[in-house]
Amino acid sequence: MNTAIQAAEEAHNPLVPVVSEIVLALIVFAILFFAIRKFVVPNFEKTFAERTQAIEGGLSAAESKQAEADAKLAELEKQLADARHEAARIREEAREQGAQIVAEMRESARSRGHADRRARQDADRGGAPAGGHLPACRGRHPGHRSCRSHRRGEPGRRGSPEPRGRALPRRARERRLHQHRERGQLMTTAFRGASADAPAGLTSELESKLGSGADASRIGDDLFTVSTLLRSEPGLRRVTTDQSVDATAKAGPVTEIFGGKVDQVSMDILVSAVGRRWTVARNLGDALEHLSEVAIVRSAGDDSARLADELHAYARAVNDNPSLRDALSDPARSVDDKAVPVNGLLEGKALPATITLARQALAGTYRTVAVALKTYQQVAARVHGERVATVRVAHPLADAEKQRLTDALSRQYDRPIHLNVVIDPDIIGGIRVEVGDDVIDGTVATRIDDARRKLAG
Repeated sequence: MNTAIQAAEEAHNPLVPVVSEIVLALIVFAILFFAIRKFVVPNFEKTFAERTQAIEGGLSAAESKQAEADAKLAELEKQLADARHEAARIREEAREQGAQIVAEMRESARSRGHADRRARQDADRGGAPAGGHLPACRGRHPGHRSCRSHRRGEPGRRGSPEPRGRALPRRARERRLHQHRERGQLMTTAFRGASADAPAGLTSELESKLGSGADASRIGDDLFTVSTLLRSEPGLRRVTTDQSVDATAKAGPVTEIFGGKVDQVSMDILVSAVGRRWTVARNLGDALEHLSEVAIVRSAGDDSARLADELHAYARAVNDNPSLRDALSDPARSVDDKAVPVNGLLEGKALPATITLARQALAGTYRTVAVALKTYQQVAARVHGERVATVRVAHPLADAEKQRLTDALSRQYDRPIHLNVVIDPDIIGGIRVEVGDDVIDGTVATRIDDARRKLAG
């Protein structure tokens, strides 16, 4: 038994570490530490330093680009402010010159009126006695009312055509023009009298100059600016449309006001427009705006079909978005404020001509933006000898169906047709085609309504 106890005491105690194992572990640890310290840590520190440098470099580059962007923004804002000041100066000069011209014209008209009145009085005295006095009325004293001249009022004739030298208001013609614009027809179709022939001649002149290589985009901007100025300056508008003034006399002030501020081609068209006869003073501004639309459409070149499609898509977006429609039609907002959402929708996605026309639609010369865009589509189609057909279907048409419908409508109207396809689930099925005032309705919804009316009748 004692022998067993001694043997157990001589056995190794597991709680006491073996010295050889401790030495071996220390050697292995030292080797691993040396390897990590020699090879791993330097690579890690190098990678970390490169990453830090890259991040700091990116931040520096971003700060540099931000500074450049801020500088460019400040420069653009300065240029914009200078442009606004220049535009305000030009408008002020035009207003002052227009007022001066109006004053001179009034003085000239007053002088001519006095001369005409004296001539009429001399002619009236031609049948009087030698003393130069008109014979007194029988039974009345010479100063009686019935002995006075009634040339100004002409009481014997109903409705003097020119009371006191002022033309009668043409409210009926203005109302008809407004109705045309509400329907989205071309503004030139509302011209009457002498104004009816002027737009066609000016359009032919514009087409000829654009065919010679003139800058259509610049001309469109110039003509629209001039039309806006004519609408805002009644004095200048009256002077440039006064039929009693010779065309050469009217061309002088126009050249003085706009010379050097618009393109020479625009100036030639403006002088030609001022030299024509206009039944209503506002017709001149309307005609110039129409010419600007034609020029902008021409600036699209071979992308005219894309221009028409983009105008149609933008018009649909305005009609389908009540908040956008309200923002664009808010009279309390300026044109610049209304242009912000337009730029956000179209810049970088649409043709420059589309963006220009979309901004022009905000000027308020048409009843609504939608009417203006519809008119622009008609102008684009007419400029390229086409007509616009609005097609409403419940489901999208295949390319073959579109081509077949286009060919059929082109044969029927004897001219190319541009399709604007509108997806309208409310029609249930079938198709509805609108070409101008012509409507071809073959929708299921219409047939159901017809059947309901017949049953009710």
